[in-house]
Amino acid sequence: MTENTLSILPADLIQKAKKMSKAYEYLYCIENLLRDFIDKHPNRILLNFSSEVQKSIRVRKNEEQKHNWISLRGNSDLFYIDFKDLADVISNNWDYFKDNFPSQIWIKAKLEDLTKIRNLIAHNSYIDSDDLSLAKVHFNTIARQISGNKNICFVSQPTDNIVGNFFVEGLSKSKLWTYGQVSDGIEYLFYFPATIDVAPILLRAFYYQVSIAFYIVYENCKILLNPSFNTSREYEECKNLEFLNKNVQFQIGFHDIDKDGLEELFICAKDQTREFIKDGMVINVFKYYPPAFKRHSGRAENWDLVGDFKCWEEKAYVKESSITIPRNLRGFYYEWTFVKGEFRDTGYH
Repeated sequence: MTENTLSILPADLIQKAKKMSKAYEYLYCIENLLRDFIDKHPNRILLNFSSEVQKSIRVRKNEEQKHNWISLRGNSDLFYIDFKDLADVISNNWDYFKDNFPSQIWIKAKLEDLTKIRNLIAHNSYIDSDDLSLAKVHFNTIARQISGNKNICFVSQPTDNIVGNFFVEGLSKSKLWTYGQVSDGIEYLFYFPATIDVAPILLRAFYYQVSIAFYIVYENCKILLNPSFNTSREYEECKNLEFLNKNVQFQIGFHDIDKDGLEELFICAKDQTREFIKDGMVINVFKYYPPAFKRHSGRAENWDLVGDFKCWEEKAYVKESSITIPRNLRGFYYEWTFVKGEFRDTGYH
């Protein structure tokens, strides 16, 4: 908002408006994602709509014809029903959707929560931080659940960046950030299989007090991860951002290093000068042990740092069960291979 009249508005009102705009963004995306999901479902033509929903569709279409100057809702009947009715459409046609969601209760409960928040937003009422966080969590959970459906392709999966851009190659869903970006705050969305009952939603990182903190975020809690970087406190404290942004990068990705069908999380960092990260390159490998119950999401033992590897070289390569780092000296290389639950040094020194 750049209107000149903003200067006469209370600062508190503007700040609340900004927060509400973010809440609207989540609700807009998840509502239309669900409509699109249902509309593009393989069984779409077989779906049954209740008489109340059919009446609502007819009334709104008739009203729309009277007001041609207003934008059309959409090109499908699903865009003419209320958000709360989407849960009923899914429940009334559960035989067609049972393979897409863990249970009727799972999706219905989330949509009921979102409906309450949506009603507040629709009436320009203010929602607090807890409601905004709940909207965000439900958005990520439902979007991740829907994106796991292989028969419906409209949610963009993260794509691997071009080989050569990364200092650790071979990871899936790799993303790269500067020190400044991570310090300001980043979110890395997870795509765990829908078969995992208690799956984390995303990794969040930001500068906190004296260093960058990494948190695993679940639907109901968050836990702190502790990757090892062996950083220089002097540079951290002086916050020489120009130097750090130019020379320090963070990379996050996944690879199934132990071949158990569930990918491990890699949190890596590299400093071109070794002024900030003393070893130059650091690779942290975290294994996830999914708990049986949601109430156990916050247990630190769900995540195990199975390896942290430090060296001063330009590139690392992850393939099969090994992490290999060429030393560019007479064919020597560092290598660690995951065997029987642990990493073993298999390099040629």
